[in-house]
Amino acid sequence: MALKKKKKMKFSGQVLSRAGFGLVLFLLFALALITSLTGPRKVGGFRLFSVQSASMSPALRAGSLILVKEQTNYQKGDIITFAKNLDLDKKVSKVVTHRIVDQAGEEGEIYYATKGDANENSDKDLIKKSDVLGKVILSLPLLGYLIAYTQTLTGLIILIVVPGTIIIYSELLKLKKEILHLWRKGKSKKRKKGKTQVNKISKAAILICLLWVLKNFSGTTFSYYNDFGEVQSLSFSLGDWTRPESSITSSENLVNTHNFEIVYEAVDNDLDYVELWFSFNLGDWQLGEFNFTSPLGDGLYQFITVAVDGSGNVEDKNGNDFDDNLELVAVAAFLGGSLYEVQVDTESPYTVLSLGGFGTDDWGANRFGLNELTLNGNFEDTLDPKNFWVWGGDGDHRAIDDLDLGGEAEVLAGDNSALVGWFDSDPIGAGEDYIYQVVKLPHTPSTLSFWYRVISEDTVDYDYFLAKIIDDADLSSEEVIIRTGSGEVDGWSGDSGWGEITYSLNNWLGQTIRLWFGVTNHDEPGWLLKTYALIDDVRITNSDNFVTTDKEIEIKANDPGSGVDLTYCRINGGSWEECLDLFTPDDLEVGDGESLEIEYYSVDLAGNIEATQSLELVTDDSLSYFGIVINEFMPDPPGDDDALMTGGEWVELFNNSNADIDVDGWKICNGVASDLLCQEIDGSMTEDGLTVVLSESLSRFYANFYLNNTGGDKIKLYNDLGDLIDSFSYPNCQESKSWKRTPDGTGAWADPEPPETQVSVVFLGGGKVKLILNYLPDGLREFNYEAIYTSLGVEKGIYGQAKEVKEGYFEKELFLGTCSANSCLASVLDERKVLVRVEFVVGKKVKLIEKEAVF
Repeated sequence: MALKKKKKMKFSGQVLSRAGFGLVLFLLFALALITSLTGPRKVGGFRLFSVQSASMSPALRAGSLILVKEQTNYQKGDIITFAKNLDLDKKVSKVVTHRIVDQAGEEGEIYYATKGDANENSDKDLIKKSDVLGKVILSLPLLGYLIAYTQTLTGLIILIVVPGTIIIYSELLKLKKEILHLWRKGKSKKRKKGKTQVNKISKAAILICLLWVLKNFSGTTFSYYNDFGEVQSLSFSLGDWTRPESSITSSENLVNTHNFEIVYEAVDNDLDYVELWFSFNLGDWQLGEFNFTSPLGDGLYQFITVAVDGSGNVEDKNGNDFDDNLELVAVAAFLGGSLYEVQVDTESPYTVLSLGGFGTDDWGANRFGLNELTLNGNFEDTLDPKNFWVWGGDGDHRAIDDLDLGGEAEVLAGDNSALVGWFDSDPIGAGEDYIYQVVKLPHTPSTLSFWYRVISEDTVDYDYFLAKIIDDADLSSEEVIIRTGSGEVDGWSGDSGWGEITYSLNNWLGQTIRLWFGVTNHDEPGWLLKTYALIDDVRITNSDNFVTTDKEIEIKANDPGSGVDLTYCRINGGSWEECLDLFTPDDLEVGDGESLEIEYYSVDLAGNIEATQSLELVTDDSLSYFGIVINEFMPDPPGDDDALMTGGEWVELFNNSNADIDVDGWKICNGVASDLLCQEIDGSMTEDGLTVVLSESLSRFYANFYLNNTGGDKIKLYNDLGDLIDSFSYPNCQESKSWKRTPDGTGAWADPEPPETQVSVVFLGGGKVKLILNYLPDGLREFNYEAIYTSLGVEKGIYGQAKEVKEGYFEKELFLGTCSANSCLASVLDERKVLVRVEFVVGKKVKLIEKEAVF
């Protein structure tokens, strides 16, 4: 009886041991499950976190497990873990671990400035003391990686779920077997063996459970390289096929800074990370940072967020499934149109003032270009329309006429305009085309004016026309006059039409400048969208700011980024007001003979403010001050320069005004010597003995003006009161060639009379000569030539057709001899001379030139 009772007690103890272990195991799993549904737990003021990044290195390396304890006070130098508006009932919280570098108090609240040890800059935001979770008191390297691994679905299954399931299942089987065995046979040996097994399995099971509890007790903290990060305390479920969702919540679509923050929201029960993708001006997609720095400068940026959860599910954008390629997800979002756009515009707008054209024809107005400093500004030089300009770049830069334009656009005035950009040829991916002229400015105020027209097939890829002033002594110093093209927010393409700019050069008095015009192309490879600009009637003068009181003055603003918001004007120092597009001095109550100072600037939609510009004008309804201009002059006539009447130097004056003007007592002077050499105008200098220049006509005066025959001189015209009326600096001089305005009275200065075609032959030795032709007719593309010489009494000839004519120039090497398959033998010349005949067609006429060269 006693023995039987003893067995029963042993049986009960074994069962209770098994049941007790199972109960403990169940409670541990239950605790782990409960804690997995919340954020980092605090026990006795302590918290555990795993470090996921390296901005606190070397103090806290990535992968460390840190122990954090709440403190009453925190000091400079403490490493603290903090969270903005931490809510442990939420599954997403922002937790950062950085060092305190400074602290301050305000309105009863203590704030800390923090910084990662490996970061260059302090964190952007100050941290409230109430947001601090605690001070780091212990760091265990690498253990954080293990804890972080258990927070992934894969780690959870491998390290906890699978072993835990095996242990529980094994324990249940063994418990069942033990109960049945003891019930039937009651053998104590089996119970002993079972007890040993229970101890081994129990230790493993308890270790797994503790690891799970530790996983859920600890959180993750990031020592970010940027200002903040988002950290998730994750819940899990087996078999997660739900895709995460994310969206951008930023509100600004137009900024005038390169640095701005993209704020987003993400939703998922197991969110792993969110990426930001961006494209620039509809280009390729790139991975970016949420603290965005506009890596490609000003332009249109498009953004999309792509979220990924712990199970590897990638966010679905617009019904497209791209689990393995996040860039394609971004592209799919673009195709669906669910994008966030930001136009970055840090450049100020450009405001221009126009006084209209020169002269009195249909495209002109009532002012005249006097004292001109630019040469061939209307590109009408009959010798070479490109003369005096430097042309370069990757495009089609050339002088162009209406016929060449093929009806696409019309030149402004005369026969030619300058073209820069891509008109015939296809643009390259990133190219520039330009022209410029070097001009020495006087120490008195000067004004630039020019006409421009931009034609583009592009919309948003930043093809643009640019006009600027460059310091010729320091090419890095420049001033932009206007930039206009296809970079606006809403895009731009088409034909801008002709526009005119009048621009003060007061910032460049006495300096030598490069007046530069160009087109820049930024097409994506293969797009081949052409942009070109036409430029015409370019002038720099220092006395053309006279207008009549009914002259229409136009102020226009352009902004290649966000667009113009408002343009402001101030007249003669008055109050600033919004500008009218067109106004006259009469509108402003400025009368005849009064001065008019116009100040103006613009503000764009991004808030960029332009520097104030100004221009001073003088009204003159009589036109008497600037009606007379120098129209043409002969500095080096054939024969003696001081020959009288039709044989010597002469100057032709033109009257642009609508009234007859008597120039008796006016003076014509040269401008090189310190003591000017002048000739006073009187009736004896004209063929008809008159000094009155009739309205809208010209009159020629003959005298010895002592103009420099080598160039580099200046001709000046003074009225009878000693006022400088007109002047021109001519850079070179050829006998019997005059300098002339084209068209009369209003045109820019050009070298109007091309020299005859020049043919020359140079002996190179060894039977070789070089044939050189210069000043061929403009537009000539091919011609026939013949070189005739005699050798041992036999006349021989070389015939050919030239097809390599470029801008009126041709050269070709000719061999005077015979060649076999293996060698060439030079002819023995009876006379060292060659007769060259050149034949070409001009219009419908055949022209023949013969040139005999003797060596």
